Amino acid sequence: MPVLYVQDKDTAGISVSQVIPQAARVKAMKNLTNSFETSGKATEGFRQMSIEDAHHNIRSKKFMDTFKSLTRNRALIGWLVMWTQWSTS
Repeated sequence: MPVLYVQDKDTAGISVSQVIPQAARVKAMKNLTNSFETSGKATEGFRQMSIEDAHHNIRSKKFMDTFKSLTRNRALIGWLVMWTQWSTS
C-alpha cells in the first residue's frame, strides 16, 4: 500500500523503516533529476514560441526521437505524450 510519511510535531517520535535500499534511492533520484534536466533543456526554446507552435514541435517525430535518445525513459515519454494530448483538448 503506498503511503506518504509527513514529518511534523505530531509524528516526531515515530521511527519509519526505510524499505527502499539507499543505492536504489540514489539511482532513482539521479534518474529523475536527469530526466527533468533533459526535458528542461529540450523545451527551452518553447517559452518563446506561441502555444500552437510549441504543441506542433512537441508532437513532431524529430522532437520525440531526440527526447527518447536523451532520456531512454519510456515513462517520461508517455507522460509527455499524455500531456500534449491533454493540453490541446
